[in-house]
Amino acid sequence: MIRVALRPKAAHSSQPKTPLTPRQRLLRVASWLGWPLWVWLSFMGAGLLCSAVLYLLFHGQESVPVLPLIMMQTAVYVVALALLIGLPWLVRRVRPKMPVSFRTTWRQLGWRRSLQWRDFGWALVGFIIYIVLSMIALAAAKQWLPGFDATQAQNLGYQQLYGAERLLAFAMLVVVAPVAEELVFRGYLYS
Repeated sequence: MIRVALRPKAAHSSQPKTPLTPRQRLLRVASWLGWPLWVWLSFMGAGLLCSAVLYLLFHGQESVPVLPLIMMQTAVYVVALALLIGLPWLVRRVRPKMPVSFRTTWRQLGWRRSLQWRDFGWALVGFIIYIVLSMIALAAAKQWLPGFDATQAQNLGYQQLYGAERLLAFAMLVVVAPVAEELVFRGYLYS
């Protein structure tokens, strides 16, 4: 037996949209221009704040040990995300009458649903495609670009790391930076 459930049309679908008031239009444009500016200000403020802390800790020395540098790079991302997400949330909590555009939600950050097993399968498929395409691009670059050296070492600033420094550098390069980038650019700016 087949059951069919008919749903009545929503009442709002047949009604025309009401035009935006000038204030609503201004808020929409301010939001559109304001969020990218807010991202920039958050990262600049976090960088300046962490640089000032590093300067005060080492009293203006020209060379700073590697471990504090790695910790400060991680701190820049954490402080920037705290400013970027936390300050609008705090403003919304303190002043509940603020416009909805000041609310930070998981959906606004790009978190639309929880992970499912098929997502891991898609990640594996994407990784395999990435490896194949990068091998093709590398072979093409070797073939057609004179002077292209595929074995040239890249200077990332993390060559002489040992112990905890290596673990922190891994966390910074592989975990913190990509998560922060995805949250900010794909979630926060493009939502």
